[in-house]
Amino acid sequence: MKASREFKLGFTIIEVTLVLAIAGLIFLMVFVALPALQRSQRDTQRKNDIARLMSAINSYKSNNRGKILWRVGVTASGDSLANKYLNKDKGEWIDPTGKTYNISVNNASVMTGKGIEGWGHPGYHHYDRRADGHEKSNFIFVFIGYKCRGANVTRDTNDNSYTIQYALESGDSVCIDD
Repeated sequence: MKASREFKLGFTIIEVTLVLAIAGLIFLMVFVALPALQRSQRDTQRKNDIARLMSAINSYKSNNRGKILWRVGVTASGDSLANKYLNKDKGEWIDPTGKTYNISVNNASVMTGKGIEGWGHPGYHHYDRRADGHEKSNFIFVFIGYKCRGANVTRDTNDNSYTIQYALESGDSVCIDD
């Protein structure tokens, strides 16, 4: 008679370990990549919002004989521009995190490529939106009479020129000028 072999169905411990290791690597890649992707998407939205602000300022200038809303040396709120041209009062002008943007005009700050130095509040010397719980992470700085030089600003001879700066979640900053 032939000897019959019985085969038991199931997985060996090596097979189970291999599957778990592969699943763990997939989860790790997703959890590492997803936050970076979301941060990148929020920063892209912020860049689009800055372009929208620039468009609003240019619309204001064209509607007011080339004059800019603010004068050189005057610190002012950007709320009137934001309400009229950006619908801030209707909730359409918000940071991707859900906070309302704050426009600071001609604040005595200089934003560097990695944040804003000396942005006007006693005790603060560096504004970095990456700081945990930083309540000022939604500030937009508008400098009248300045131009961008890389991520920094320099004084311009044209008092009707302006620069817009904003710190990104990644730690970099956006500097655009007219």
